[in-house]
Amino acid sequence: MGPDLQGVTARRDRTWLSRFLQAPDVMRAKQDPLAVALSARFPGVTMPNLGLSATDVGDLLAYVETQTAWPVAPALPFVKSEK
Repeated sequence: MGPDLQGVTARRDRTWLSRFLQAPDVMRAKQDPLAVALSARFPGVTMPNLGLSATDVGDLLAYVETQTAWPVAPALPFVKSEK
């Protein structure tokens, strides 16, 4: 599993996120320090180049921001059924 995306737009610069989402392979090839660090921290989980347009990336980041803004519901306690 790769890095958690919840709150990523608050942790990372939006310009960097946009570049990474559009061309993660290029950023790794250029030895971008953060892209290289992510590859090292999550071996075997390499973000592929999905061929996203600038519009796609903007929509994706807006979606992630929206999902991050929603409060996470607490897990319900496990209740064993008595049958």
